Amino acid sequence: MEVEDGREEQPLPTESTLKARWLHRRHYPMAASGIPADQAKAAIVAYGGDTFVWAACEKADARSIRSFLKSRKHDRKSIMLPGTGSGISPRRSD
Repeated sequence: MEVEDGREEQPLPTESTLKARWLHRRHYPMAASGIPADQAKAAIVAYGGDTFVWAACEKADARSIRSFLKSRKHDRKSIMLPGTGSGISPRRSD
């Protein structure tokens, strides 16, 4: 999850297993781009192909992550990338 710095990190209580990686924008190089997508891809490789991937990010980063997952033949049922047409879409309840 991308936040300005460590002061913005929050607890993420769950009854399941959750591994979150905090990214601090304050430490990015000037005019850097693509860092969240690059970090997400590195985490996906580290955690393996059966990992559920949920990401909410800028459209360019989401598309980059989606392309990466497709190239790895990641199970579409294990992907949630809102706004990219990938994975499960939440149903409206109205």
